[in-house]
Amino acid sequence: PQTPDGRQPYTVNNRTSGDLFKVQITAPNAVCNDGTPAVMFVRPAKAGASEPDGPADNRWVIHFLGGSACSSFEECGTRWCGIGQWEGTLMTSKFEGNFRSPDGLMQRNAINKVADRNEVLLKYCSSDQWQGRNSDVVLTSETDPSKKYKLNFQGATIANAALEQLIAGVPGMPKLSDATDVLISGDSAGSTGARTHLDRFAARLKQVNPS
Repeated sequence: PQTPDGRQPYTVNNRTSGDLFKVQITAPNAVCNDGTPAVMFVRPAKAGASEPDGPADNRWVIHFLGGSACSSFEECGTRWCGIGQWEGTLMTSKFEGNFRSPDGLMQRNAINKVADRNEVLLKYCSSDQWQGRNSDVVLTSETDPSKKYKLNFQGATIANAALEQLIAGVPGMPKLSDATDVLISGDSAGSTGARTHLDRFAARLKQVNPS
């Protein structure tokens, strides 16, 4: 609807450099709406950096990205096709490059007091406010039952898989199990994700690192 040929004008991330680098989330069922593997973008703490009460090397920020949600044939079709404010990159990892340059809480600058920590940006691609655990959900048109398609809603699975992968350690990053402080944040639907998973993340991290 937004281009002459009617195709979705996807925003392709084709960065060849940036502050954060991509890590594929490898656990079973940790997939986007369209079945592509979920991803996160990470950056290690700045070498030698410190905060007023200690070094930054074992401190973390984990941020849940947002972008509203969908649950019906019409809503998710509108989202995938890029009608209005939405675009299909919120439902797939297909168009993600290997790097991202963040802003806000993730940007390193003089006024950001947590900027030098280990940073994790969890890409949102499940359209379920980070709460789903279902694959191959059939969505059927309310006006024409012959029209239907399947989507995965695995936001909670993605969040848990990312946590476990970070605890075990990903290349280029320290192990999250060694963390002394972890700040969980989110925007839009990601704020729901942060609230949903905060206590469980905290309990799991206390389990692997009681101190």
